[in-house]
Amino acid sequence: MQQENRPPRRDINTPPLETGVSFLTLAAIAILGAAGVLLIKGQSVVIPLACLLAIGLVLNLALFRLERRHGPSHFWEWIARLGNLALITAGLHYSWGLSSIYLPLYAVYVVTGATRYGRQGAMRCVVLSVVSLLALLAMGGSLALEPLVRLAINVGLVMLTGAIAGSLGQQRIDAVQAAERHAEELAVLNEIGRTINARLDVDHLLGEIRRQAGLLMDTSNFYVALLDDETGRLDFPLLYRNGQREKVIPQSQDEKFTARVIQTREPLLLARVPKDDAHRRSWLGVPMIVGEKVIGIITVQNYDQPNVFDSGDVEIMQTIGAQAAIALENARLYQETRQRAEQLDHAYKELEALDQRRIKFIQNTSHDLRAPLTFITSYIELVLEEELGPITERQRKSLKIVLDKANLLARMAKEIVMLERPQLDPDTLIPTSLPHLARAALQSAEAAAQAAHITLRTEITGDIPQAFVSPQQLMHVFDNLLSNAIKYSSDGGTVTLSIKNVGDAIQVAVQDEGIGISKEDQARIFERFYQVNPAANLTSPYHSDSFGLGLAIVKEIVEAHGGQVWVESEPGQGSNFYFTLPKRTNMVTAQVPGTGSYKS
Repeated sequence: MQQENRPPRRDINTPPLETGVSFLTLAAIAILGAAGVLLIKGQSVVIPLACLLAIGLVLNLALFRLERRHGPSHFWEWIARLGNLALITAGLHYSWGLSSIYLPLYAVYVVTGATRYGRQGAMRCVVLSVVSLLALLAMGGSLALEPLVRLAINVGLVMLTGAIAGSLGQQRIDAVQAAERHAEELAVLNEIGRTINARLDVDHLLGEIRRQAGLLMDTSNFYVALLDDETGRLDFPLLYRNGQREKVIPQSQDEKFTARVIQTREPLLLARVPKDDAHRRSWLGVPMIVGEKVIGIITVQNYDQPNVFDSGDVEIMQTIGAQAAIALENARLYQETRQRAEQLDHAYKELEALDQRRIKFIQNTSHDLRAPLTFITSYIELVLEEELGPITERQRKSLKIVLDKANLLARMAKEIVMLERPQLDPDTLIPTSLPHLARAALQSAEAAAQAAHITLRTEITGDIPQAFVSPQQLMHVFDNLLSNAIKYSSDGGTVTLSIKNVGDAIQVAVQDEGIGISKEDQARIFERFYQVNPAANLTSPYHSDSFGLGLAIVKEIVEAHGGQVWVESEPGQGSNFYFTLPKRTNMVTAQVPGTGSYKS
């Protein structure tokens, strides 16, 4: 791949010490092998060879240290190359020149260069070795046939070694570079996946995709096109030409290369763009696919050179395209979710505002109703007490009916307002004696019970601890349950209110001897505005006067205090309403209907 913007790759080099070690090893073998010869021909060669060996060792150790400290450079490479070549040549000169049995050291020198630099290094070392062999011939001072033959043989050997070692060395270098390139690509692709999947803003996400892809290839001319399912047009949220970002209006899919990628769902590599394209020279595009749907395309192109991209780039772009497709889909879903959340929040605020207006309307209406009702009931009571003059029995009965209806309206207005008031302030929850509240509630219900010829009684079992409750709220619970029991009891019946300890809770029960409740009605009796339609003829004056809110209020108050409420009943056998409250020593912070003032 020939992209200009690729990050530079470090050379696959063998340290200079490798050359020195190879030379010194063979030189040591040469010296030891020559020991027998030295015994015959004398000691004059030992000192020069020993000096060369020491110089070679010092040279390569010094080069190794300098390269480690200052990093690889051409300077140190040439010092190692020429220095070791000079040592080899000097050693051969002192050990009989072209007649030396150690001339294969040049082959070792060539192999070392090929190992480090591939073909280029092998050919360079071959040239230097041939020059050195010619220098040995010149230093020998003889142009006889035998030295020339040895020269030719060694030159041929060096060249053959260079060809073989260069090919093998190049394969090694190519393999190592490919492995390193693959490792770098995997690292970058992993970073791309980690980075782009951490971004949920589409614009930043696209910029990050291009930036990360630029670590592996030239992205000076790069674009991302997204396909609109509804219109079939392509939107270009990101497009770069010659390194500059441009804006492009949405287009149809008539652009031939892009349309082909989208239709075939396969990558398209054009190493040489056809001549009819006046601008591009190289083109590579891959589809972005989520599930079975093509959502767009990522493309890199080059306007100057052909053959810029290859199959390796296709694999990289496919991986980037797959990760980008998932990231873009996640970003799209996130944005849709955020928009939906904002819409829901806006709708919720509108509903909340409407609800506040509704509550205010109900409260104002209730207040406006109760004020005249108070005057009506007060004047009716004055008339009934004959404070304004005597009345007939028939008038008294009619006025009592009017008074009952007026009281009913006042109670209904009060119940509706209770369901619409804000949550209870936890500061109003205080330790309260439930038996005390129960007796107060029975006293309030006494007049209605007497009018319906109902007997009220209490049963308090054991030592009942105080509970953290809102006394005013619990009074509404007692009042509604007692009123309900009286309403649906037969003439002469009994209503019993009992309180006892049950495990970690306090259980309150209101029992009547009325008509009972069917299973179907029991399932819905605590719903707002639900009313039981009794078949029996009741004597209570309240039996048909209800909005169906009393038991709903009971349920909401009890559950807000952390308790439970239920009913047990059989038609014709009366009803038992139960509720429990937990025994607590801490404050309750539950939401309950508003308090309001209590009147007995």
